[in-house]
Amino acid sequence: MATTEQATVAEVLLVIASEFERDGHPLQAIKSLEAICQSSESCLPQLELKARIQLASLLLKYTDNGNVAKQKLEPASTLVKNIHGMHGLKCKYFSQLAECYDILPGHFKQKKTALKKGLEIVEIAAQQNWPDAAQWECHFQIELTKVAAEEGDRQAAIAAISQGKEAARRVNLEFQMICALGHAQLCLSGSSESEMKASMQECAALAPNLPADGSALPLQLHSTLLKALLLLRQGATSDLGELSTTVRPMLEQQLAQLLQNPQCASPHSKYSWLSPAVLAGTVHLVAAISYRPAGKFANCAAHLNQALALVEAELERLAVLPTVPGAMELDMNPIAVREGRMLIRLKFYCLENTAFVSLTQMQMKRAQAEIAQAVELCQMFPTVLAHCHANSHLLVGQYAHSLGIFKSAMVHFTHARKLALSPSTEVLADILLALAALCDGNTTNHSKAQDALVPLARRVEELTGANEQAAVLFVSGIALVAQEDTPEARVRLMRALRLSHGTIGNHQVVQQCLCVLGGLSMVQGEVQQATDMLKNAHILAKNLGDPATQMLVLEQPTAPGHHQPIVAEIEAVKAGKKVELDNLHTEATANPLHKHILEYVAEMPEAVAATA
Repeated sequence: MATTEQATVAEVLLVIASEFERDGHPLQAIKSLEAICQSSESCLPQLELKARIQLASLLLKYTDNGNVAKQKLEPASTLVKNIHGMHGLKCKYFSQLAECYDILPGHFKQKKTALKKGLEIVEIAAQQNWPDAAQWECHFQIELTKVAAEEGDRQAAIAAISQGKEAARRVNLEFQMICALGHAQLCLSGSSESEMKASMQECAALAPNLPADGSALPLQLHSTLLKALLLLRQGATSDLGELSTTVRPMLEQQLAQLLQNPQCASPHSKYSWLSPAVLAGTVHLVAAISYRPAGKFANCAAHLNQALALVEAELERLAVLPTVPGAMELDMNPIAVREGRMLIRLKFYCLENTAFVSLTQMQMKRAQAEIAQAVELCQMFPTVLAHCHANSHLLVGQYAHSLGIFKSAMVHFTHARKLALSPSTEVLADILLALAALCDGNTTNHSKAQDALVPLARRVEELTGANEQAAVLFVSGIALVAQEDTPEARVRLMRALRLSHGTIGNHQVVQQCLCVLGGLSMVQGEVQQATDMLKNAHILAKNLGDPATQMLVLEQPTAPGHHQPIVAEIEAVKAGKKVELDNLHTEATANPLHKHILEYVAEMPEAVAATA
């Protein structure tokens, strides 16, 4: 048993530690708390537990000692069992332990265990009418949602956030909004359109009632960004104009407010989706993605460059990226990696989008540098970028496809399919795999393409995004052309054209559809229609700076009875374009990065792969 004197000493040391921390002397505070934990004389278990929680918090906040913080907390599990009541202290213990595991890579299982034990405390406390039970239940369910989402277990994430929503109704409006936004974000990654819209409507109903003192600005901005992401998911990029005028002022207002008074954040800011820097970068990324389909590459590049500049500056400030060549995630400061993980992901998505633009314009040297950076980032941060491994293979596959190396493209699209952690990524991998197989020209590969396309074509109406629908219709139309089923091919290609032109505004898909349809119309003798389609396809390809599609247009059949000078002129342009593409191909394959990129294989971390 602890004596009264020992308890008094422990209480005094706790007060001294708090005063040291308040006065800006964290190391002295740590020493005071360690004196309690290392004492050979036992004190009251609740005092030692409080000291260990405070010590771990200080170690995480002021030092790089994530492992030491964990080691200080883990032995205290026996103290929890010896304490009656004091539910708040026990919840703080399991919450702090989960935070330690969160910092250390590959500790998903341990973090989940700590959070579930916290929920067990809450369940017992709720039966005793503990007033804080609902708020702690919200906290633990939100954290469990994050773990499940990190692991790629979408079903478990939705289950956790749904329980969090139920608890939030017994807490306050802000917690309701936090849980509703979390649920909406998960729905965007693979739910049906009706579920996505319902989740966004729930957020829209809560938003007007949030506090007007500025503390809810991050939640309002989160909601607005999700609306933008929903439109992108649906392919309705043309509807983003109104949202962009809403997002920017809100972002500027929030950033100005935080700069003027860093303490003005909501008490719930620890549940914020993104930091101000990442929010600003995300707005630029969303703007860039909305410009890409219409071929407004200058606007797209401007926003991506701004996003990358923000990310690089913030990563440097946090000292996240390694200074030693070849350093890996496990070699780095885990606390810095944890703070910078959203920035690392944002950097990957920016590099991915800049590479897509470069590939469209066949700027191969630039594309190789961007893809190599994206691949290196995935190799450096395999756990942080677990959700990006499939995307990295899709990117490498499209690089190979643009150079006509279709077998290599198929290999990477197959890898992407295996690593996909969302239904939309699986669909995209299937579409691109089928297209590469069709382009390869091998009969066996044509059969593989059909195997991938048939189930997709059957449920095209069920696909959430217009982009996905248009892509499936286009590629299945190409497959039908290869099978010489021209009537049905034209039906699907026309549907893809209408979607791409009317709903999505995607000039890249429009030019491809016009090119193939123009060739089919020419073969059918519909000369005027074919000429108009091919002319428009060529204009779009030139505007996009897309030499590959320009070549495809030139390779389509010419109208019977064309005058010889016109035919000769077309052949001369075609020959010049062929030389240009051959030179691009030669330069690309001669670059040492070419082999490095094609040999890339992503490895999913074991902790994530186990739940995929």
